[in-house]
Amino acid sequence: MRDPVTALVVYILLWWLSFFVMLPIGVRQSASEDLPSGAEAGAPAAPKIGQKMLWASGLAALLWGVAFAVISTNALNFIAFF
Repeated sequence: MRDPVTALVVYILLWWLSFFVMLPIGVRQSASEDLPSGAEAGAPAAPKIGQKMLWASGLAALLWGVAFAVISTNALNFIAFF
């Protein structure tokens, strides 16, 4: 990945993928007695979005590093398979 724009786009795609994977982890439903009036019963009690964004950033950085290493070393040379 010699082009920094391509590297950034790959990181952003990996970040969103990681973030959506992290979203359902640790989500608990609110207790019905704790709900304020007008609140949705299926809404999570404490979704911890900020923490999940940080975890997604770390996971995306790790996956991006692996992708960068594979592409830089030409480990997946498809011509060698044929």
